[in-house]
Amino acid sequence: MLVRVIALQNDALARKITEYSNNQNAIKPRDLRSNHAVMTRLQSEMNQKSNEFFFEIKRGEVAPANRITISNEAAGRAMLAIDLLEPWSCHQIYKVFDDKYADIFGRKEVDAARVIFIMRIMWLIEKKLDGIEVRPLAHYALTKYFLASLLSKILRSSEGPRDVMRDPSTLPQERETEFLRKCADIVGTLVIDLNYEVQEKGPAFDYKADLKSPKQVEELSSLLLKSYEKDVARGKAESFAGW
Repeated sequence: MLVRVIALQNDALARKITEYSNNQNAIKPRDLRSNHAVMTRLQSEMNQKSNEFFFEIKRGEVAPANRITISNEAAGRAMLAIDLLEPWSCHQIYKVFDDKYADIFGRKEVDAARVIFIMRIMWLIEKKLDGIEVRPLAHYALTKYFLASLLSKILRSSEGPRDVMRDPSTLPQERETEFLRKCADIVGTLVIDLNYEVQEKGPAFDYKADLKSPKQVEELSSLLLKSYEKDVARGKAESFAGW
C-alpha cells in the first residue's frame, strides 16, 4: 500500500484537513479541543471547587449525580457575548473552538468560578425571554446573547460591577443573590425597551439579519442603552449606583 504524506506549514489548514478528512464521521472543532490543557484544567477545577456543577468538554460525558452540566460550548458562547462583546458571532459555534478559542478560553482570568458566574447570568437572561412580545424573536438563538452583551456593557459602566465582571471572586457570597437580582431587573427593563423598538421598526426589523450584523447590533444597542439611562435617571429602572 502506498501512502502519501504531506508536511504542512500552515497550522490552520492542517486543522481544517483533520476536521473534514472523514465525511462519514466528521471531527468537529469541539472534539479537537476536548483534551486541550485549558479544557481539562477547567473541568478539574470545577470538579474540585464545586459540588453543584460539572464542566462537559466532550460529547457523551455523563455528569456525576446531582450535578448541573455546563458544556464548554455554552460557556464559550456566553463569554463571547459577555466578555468579548460579540453577540453577532454566537451562532457560529465553530468560532468558539477555532477562530475565537484563544480569545475566549485562553485569558488568564478564565477559571471555573468565572464560567459558573457567566452561566448564572445567562440563565437569568433566559428566564426573561418570555417578556419579549414577538415570540420568534424571543426564541431566536442570538437574542439572549444580544441581551447579555447589553447587560455586560451596563455592568462595566459602574466601578463596583466592573470589578465583579473583571474578577467574580471579588463578589462576596452573601451579596451574590442581590447582584443577580439587580441584573435580572435590568434585563427586564431592557426587554421592555426592546419591545418598544421592535414595535417602532415594524416590518422593517429583520431580527435574523440584524442580530448577525455588527453594525446593526451596535445601532440597536445604542438605542436601548440610551433608553435604559433615561429610565434610571427617572427612577424607573434598577441600577448599580452606589454598589
